Amino acid sequence: MSASFFHDQFVDSIDQCRQLYVDKVVECFVASPSRLGMEADEFFAVVQDRFNCLVIKAFVETAESDLVLTPAEADLAKVLVEHLLDRQVKPRHVKENFRELATLAKQTSWGAAVEPMKWFEETAAYFEEVKSALLRIATIASRVDGSVRGETTAQLKMIRMQLDQHLPVVRSHSAESKPVNDASESTDVSDHSAATNSYQISQALIKVLSEQRESKRAAPMDASALESNETSPVQESATVIAQSNASDTDAETVADLTPQQRDELLRLGMAELENLIGIDAIRREVQTLINVCKLQQFRKEHSMPVSTVSLHMVFTGNPGTGKTTVARIVAKLFGAIGVIRRGHLIETDRSGLVAEFQGQTGPKTNAKIDEAIDGVLFVDEAYSLAPENQSDSYGLEAIQTLLKRMEDDRDRLIVILAGYPKPMETLMKSNPGLSSRFSRRCHFPDYDETELAGIFDVLAQKHHYHMTDDFRSTFLKQIRTAVATKDEHFGNGRMVRNLYECAIRNMANRVVESAELTPELLSTFQAEDLSEWIEGESV
Repeated sequence: MSASFFHDQFVDSIDQCRQLYVDKVVECFVASPSRLGMEADEFFAVVQDRFNCLVIKAFVETAESDLVLTPAEADLAKVLVEHLLDRQVKPRHVKENFRELATLAKQTSWGAAVEPMKWFEETAAYFEEVKSALLRIATIASRVDGSVRGETTAQLKMIRMQLDQHLPVVRSHSAESKPVNDASESTDVSDHSAATNSYQISQALIKVLSEQRESKRAAPMDASALESNETSPVQESATVIAQSNASDTDAETVADLTPQQRDELLRLGMAELENLIGIDAIRREVQTLINVCKLQQFRKEHSMPVSTVSLHMVFTGNPGTGKTTVARIVAKLFGAIGVIRRGHLIETDRSGLVAEFQGQTGPKTNAKIDEAIDGVLFVDEAYSLAPENQSDSYGLEAIQTLLKRMEDDRDRLIVILAGYPKPMETLMKSNPGLSSRFSRRCHFPDYDETELAGIFDVLAQKHHYHMTDDFRSTFLKQIRTAVATKDEHFGNGRMVRNLYECAIRNMANRVVESAELTPELLSTFQAEDLSEWIEGESV
């Protein structure tokens, strides 16, 4: 097996891990920048530092498990450092500083390294994929020199156990985007030892480059910059959105996009919508809404009368039919055309609006709405605010507060209510104020067998996985059985993601035991990778 193969696979795995770790955490922060109490620059620096630490730790603890760093492993270390820095460095500068990197990485716990993934509930959906990418990094490191010792195999299993402990399988997720730790627990986003170690790792990476320079030594830089004078697009996005909370004046200054940027954002959002499976009617409805909004904007620009268009919506459908995904895209699209200034989505449910004690629900609901101002508020399982045949003054107070704010902030707030079809219909009939303000309804039907298989194909292709014929046959059989026995709680796309994550998890365990690493081994699902999947337990 050529060294270039290992290097390419190694880099691909790092990139996949970064997309699932850094990008997803930053997306949650951008949607609600005030939630963690951190400035955007500080937040991005911490997340980037922890990611660097995590990847280096996965490599070091595997490569050094047999107490010997071979030449092939040293070459891979150079690839790792160069990829984290996004530029080439001389071997001697890597060699001179890698020991410091290794020491700091080993001193940082696995829990601290993956901690940012646990700050927001939404990122729990990506735990298995992050673990899979990290195990691929470790597995490549274990096999790059062509031999695997018993100590290394044991270490791979230990890494898997550590990752499972700190990023456990999540059976169900709340719709609300919030830190996993609730108010009764301390969300320690600035653990001193972990922050110090990960910061020092970034400083050590910078040191590799600063020593390489043949010209005069550059002025000291913040570690979060990773020796780059250019701001990362993700960091820039996080900074702009976070700053937009400072004041209305500042928001209008820093959050404005050029017409070209808006066109590009609109194009990307429509492409996301187009790529979703099984929602043709929803896609047409969203496109119509966009066209109506653009028409009103054109008329306004030409001093013509404009009509008030209600953009509040009700999404009905069973779990996993794409309601939340479409809501996020809709927020992005409305932001792109300037209907709302920020274009972010705040997800919540009853627990995010209703308080436990009298007099607290109004302020709690208002606080959640404040987070969504200039964006979209998505209320999942909205029918729980007015349970059928039950007297619920707190839920009613939340509804009345929401309706009042929808009127007071009608130019700055879009609300989407979501839930099962029948309970949502009951909710709409129970309150004239709701039915009059939410006249636009979008139903998300269950996926059929072909669509569910297509969703799995999209997930697999996105991360460069392939299937054997036996795997596909077993997979389709599982899907047919699930569809034939489904009820209103059928998981739909969520069930497919659970199945996909199970296959990744089992593949990782299988690869750890393999004697030889090949491209096929790293990217091919076997039928046995579905052996432990039980739909009823996974959903």
